[in-house]
Amino acid sequence: MPKISSLYAAIGKSSSRYEPNASFGCVLSSTSQTSDSVVEYCDDCNQLIGVAVSIAFGDSRPKNWKAVCSCPSARRAPKLRRRCHARTLPVNVVGPGRPLDASERGLKVCGPNSIQTLRGNLLGRNLALVLCGESHLEAMDLTRERGIVLPKHAWYPHDDSMHLNVGHVIATHEKITLKRAKAWGATLLEADANCSEQILTDSVLAMIFEWDGDGKEPKGRAELYCPGKQSRRLCQDVSHRWSPPECSTCFVWSDLDAEARSFANRRKIGVEISQHEHDETVARRKLALRAQGIELLDDWLIRHATRYGDPDKGAECHVDVLLEAPLKACEVELHEERNVQPTPKTHKCIQSIENDSDSDSGNPDTHENLGSVSADPHKHKFYWIVNSSACFLDYLSRRLSKELPHDKFWPIDPRELGDPDDEEMWTQFQSMVKTPPPGDLELDEFKKLMPSMPVWPSSKSARKRADMPSLPSWEAFFGAASENLYYTPGTKVDYVPFLTRLASGFDEDGPADVLRGFFQDLFFGTVPSAIARLRLDPESRSLMRVRSMIQRLPQNAKHPEITRPRVNARHLIPVPSAPVDRYLKAKGSNPPRTWISGMVHRVEEAGGREVVAAARCWYTNAVETLLQDPKFGDQEGDYFIAFLRECHRKIYDDIDISRPELLLAMDRIPSLRDPTNPKKSHDVTRISIPRFDVAASEVMNFDPTLGAPSSRRQRVMAKIIIDAFLLRMVDLSAILRVIERTLASPGGSHVVVILYAGGDHTRMVGQFFQSQGFTHKGLPKKGLVGKEDWLDTESRALTLPSYLQDFREMFLDM
Repeated sequence: MPKISSLYAAIGKSSSRYEPNASFGCVLSSTSQTSDSVVEYCDDCNQLIGVAVSIAFGDSRPKNWKAVCSCPSARRAPKLRRRCHARTLPVNVVGPGRPLDASERGLKVCGPNSIQTLRGNLLGRNLALVLCGESHLEAMDLTRERGIVLPKHAWYPHDDSMHLNVGHVIATHEKITLKRAKAWGATLLEADANCSEQILTDSVLAMIFEWDGDGKEPKGRAELYCPGKQSRRLCQDVSHRWSPPECSTCFVWSDLDAEARSFANRRKIGVEISQHEHDETVARRKLALRAQGIELLDDWLIRHATRYGDPDKGAECHVDVLLEAPLKACEVELHEERNVQPTPKTHKCIQSIENDSDSDSGNPDTHENLGSVSADPHKHKFYWIVNSSACFLDYLSRRLSKELPHDKFWPIDPRELGDPDDEEMWTQFQSMVKTPPPGDLELDEFKKLMPSMPVWPSSKSARKRADMPSLPSWEAFFGAASENLYYTPGTKVDYVPFLTRLASGFDEDGPADVLRGFFQDLFFGTVPSAIARLRLDPESRSLMRVRSMIQRLPQNAKHPEITRPRVNARHLIPVPSAPVDRYLKAKGSNPPRTWISGMVHRVEEAGGREVVAAARCWYTNAVETLLQDPKFGDQEGDYFIAFLRECHRKIYDDIDISRPELLLAMDRIPSLRDPTNPKKSHDVTRISIPRFDVAASEVMNFDPTLGAPSSRRQRVMAKIIIDAFLLRMVDLSAILRVIERTLASPGGSHVVVILYAGGDHTRMVGQFFQSQGFTHKGLPKKGLVGKEDWLDTESRALTLPSYLQDFREMFLDM
C-alpha cells in the first residue's frame, strides 16, 4: 500500500461531487454540508488521490467519502488522517497541466483594480499580455468580508494598552441610555465631515459615558470627542482636556474587524508588525474570503504560472509574471573605480537648506526652532514606512518570490536597486561587497558633532544595519526623487546643484538637451559615457550630494552661524551622493551599464533590435509628452500637488488633496475652511508647471558659488524632471522584460505575460504594445475586467471571463 502525504489547501464554499479525473485518476464524493481542505497525494506515483476538508466549523465528519488512486500499487482507498468537519467547500489544487474544475472557474479575484488583456504576435510568438492595475491597498483591507475595503465601525470599550489621544468635546447628550448613546454618537460621526476624515486616517474618536443611576437600563451623560481640529458644525463651548470621571466608561469608534483593529492599534503606538506575522494573518483571512467564493490575486497568479509547464517540453503555453517590485540581486554586480578620492564635504549651498519639517507644515526653520524631524514616526504623514510590509504589493512580491520558480517571477522596478526593504534581499546585495567603501569626509564630521545621533529607521532590521550603507546605484540615486516627491516631501532633498554639473556640451546644446543626453547615455548607453558629461573636480563633487548630513544656519543680528547635524534619513535617501566611484551595474556588462541599459543590450543581441528601437523611440516621446505640460501630463495629479506645496503653500494648506486627479479638472478648488462659499474657493487656472525647456533653464541657471540654497520652486521642478525620466523608465523596463521573456520561448509558441503594476504603468505599457499591433479584438468587453475608480463600499472582487480561467482559450483564434 502506498504511503500517503497530506497537503492542506484553502478552499471555498459549495456542495459538489468530484468525478474521475483523466490526469490524476481520482474519485471523490462527499454529501456533508461543510468542511476545510485536506488534499491527499499518493507518495508512490505522486498523483492526487482525493480531497476532504477541515476548518473547525463543526464536529461531524464528512460521510460517504471515497478516494482511489489509479496507480498499480494502490490496493485500497486511503483513510483521512485529519478530522474533517461538516462543510463541503470547493477545492483548489495546483497541478501542472490539470484542467480547472467548476469551483475554480467560479472563484472571483480580489487585488487589482482592473485587468486589461491584449493579444498579438511578437517576434514570431503569439503573445497574450494581461495588464493588472495596482489597487494601492493593504493586504488586510483586501481580505475583508466580501472584498469590501471600507471598514465597518462600532463603539468598543477602550483598551488601556492602546494609545489614546482624545482631543475636544464636539457634542454632549444628557440623560440617555448607553444603547441610545452609541446610536447617537454613530449618527453624529457619520454626518460630520471632519469626523469622517478622522475615521479614514485612523485617528481616535472617543465617547465618554458617565453613569448616573442604577437599574436595568441606567441613563447617564455622553460626551463625544474628536482629535485634532474641532468640527465647526458640531463643536460646542465645552472643549477641555479629557479627564475621565470615576463612574464612567470610555468607548472608541473602532473597526469591527478584530484582526485589522489589532493591527491598527499597534501601529498607532509605533509597534512594529513583522512580515511573518502579517503574512500568516493574511493567509488565515484568505480562508474566510475563499469561503465566500473569492480568492486573492496571489493564489490566482501562482496557480496559473505553475500550471502550464515549460514550452521547450511541449507545454501548450508559457506564463511569466512581472511585478512592480525591487530587482533581484542576481541581475547585477558591484563595479568599483580605482584611484577615486573620498567624497568631499557637502557644498555650503546644500548645507544651508532649511531643516526638515512635518509634511503638513511649511514653516521655515529659524534659530528659535532648532528641532529636527521627530523620531516618533506616527506623528508624521510618512509613518507608513514603519509598516511598509502591509502593502499588498509588498505582500505579493514576498509570496511570489517564495512560491514561483525564479524563471517565472520577474520584478521590474529598479528605483530602489541596492536598497530593498526585504531583509533577505538586502543581505544578498551586501554579499557583493568585497572591499570597504571609500571614505566620506562629511560622515566623519557628522560623527564628531553627534556621535550618538539617533536615526529614524523603518524597522528593527533597519536599526541593525543603520551603520551599514546600502550599495549605491544610479537608479537608487535618482529614485529618491520619486520617493521624496510623492511620499516624504518634508524631508529636504535637492538635485539642483547636481544638475548644474552637467556642463559638457552646454555651449552647443540647451539645458534641456543636456539633460536628455545624460539620461539617454545612462539608460541606453554606458555609465562611463554618462559620467563623462559631469564635471568631476573637487568643488563639483561637493555639489553632487542631494542631502547634507550637516546643517548650516546663517548668521544674523541675534545669532552667529550655527553648524549642527541633521536627522539621519539614510532609509529615505539610500544614495545621498552621485555614485561616480562605485555603483551596481548589469551583470557581465563591460564597459559597465546600468541594469536597464544591460537589458536593452541583451534583447538587441537576442534578435529584438527592431522592437527595442521602437521602445526607445516610444520612451523618448513619452518623457517629452509628460514634461511638455507636467500639470496635465501627469494624470494622477501628483506633480500638481507637489508644485502647490512648494510654490503655493496657502492654497495647498486650504484644499483637500486626498484625490489629486480630481483637482486637475477644477478651475476653482473649494476651501477647507468654508467649502460652501464660492468666494473662498481658490482659482487655479493660472497656476501651471513650466514646460521642460523653461524648467530646465531655470534649474540649470542656479549659481552655487553664492552660497545660498536653491529655491523651493527650483527644487520641486528638478525632482519633477528627474521623476519623469524615472517614471517612464519603469514602463520601459516592463516593455523590455515582456520582449525578453517572449524571446526566451521557442518560435511559434504561445506566451502569456502578466504584469501587476500601478495603473499609470499598465496603461503606458498597453499603449506601446497597441502601437505594435496588439489588440483586444475577439475578447468580450474589449478585454477589460474591472475599472480604475472604485467606491469604498463596492466589492473589489472581479468576476473573470473564461479566458482568464484557462489561458489556452486566448490562443484558439490566433
